[in-house]
Amino acid sequence: MVRFLYGIARLLRLPNLFTLPGDVLCGFFLVQIYPAYPLSARLDSPETLVLLLTGSFAVYCFGLIQNDLCGYDEDCRYGRSNRPLVDGSVSLKTARTMLSLTGIVAVVSAVTVNFVALGITVLILLSATCYNFLSPSFPRLSAPLMGLCRSLNVMLGASAFGLEAFSIELLNFPFLICVVFHFCYISAVTLLASTEEKGRISKLLLLTPFTAVLVLAVVIPHLVFAILAVWVLCLSLSLWRAKTPEAIGTGIGQLIGTLILVQLCWVVLVTGDVFLVAIILFLYLGNHTVSKMLYSS
Repeated sequence: MVRFLYGIARLLRLPNLFTLPGDVLCGFFLVQIYPAYPLSARLDSPETLVLLLTGSFAVYCFGLIQNDLCGYDEDCRYGRSNRPLVDGSVSLKTARTMLSLTGIVAVVSAVTVNFVALGITVLILLSATCYNFLSPSFPRLSAPLMGLCRSLNVMLGASAFGLEAFSIELLNFPFLICVVFHFCYISAVTLLASTEEKGRISKLLLLTPFTAVLVLAVVIPHLVFAILAVWVLCLSLSLWRAKTPEAIGTGIGQLIGTLILVQLCWVVLVTGDVFLVAIILFLYLGNHTVSKMLYSS
């Protein structure tokens, strides 16, 4: 049983799951800051946010399970014994069952909220499927497709308020910047991760995550974003010295985890809610702790 649960944790890239709630929370709160029209008054119940978070986890797990299923033959061919499907800790039948269940949960959660959430969820499912099936043949598509999945996840949080939240009159600058930032940052980290198994990092790509946070700090001139830009620069420079796939993978995991800190800054600036701050700090602590035991990429 322990071996099976450990295999499930590796299959779902458990450290990365801690970064998901922040996507939805950012979209949910940032879309409400339009001063002339309180969208929060249109939210029927707090259960809506819970459903969106559930759907977000489900659709992400769907993509991760599908990724390992699509890469199973290649993983076997190259002897990647650390993959749960290859070492047999999770069977192919179990993985396919989980794939179906997570897809169903994602769709049911979304349709329970509204048809806007359903539409965005379907787009995430399609983007993840394209990533998993097309990336091996068209590797340049992998980064923007993964970035698209995460930016759509931010929009999923905003979908709580229906189609009205995406009207031209109500779209606000911080929300749009947050969506674009998630796309750029995750695309940049995915580009770096593509060099992981080569045991070396492309110097041309090394500073792309830092550039994304730096641009954010310029567009939204706040000290916390500037500090995060310096932090991401330090992490990127540490990757310069990494010589093994394991060391590179650890560095990539730290860059993914840093997204939680960016999300924390967004939520603090918009709400100042101490309870939300505590939750996101807990997510960062969970990501940091679990990433020492399990790989993130």
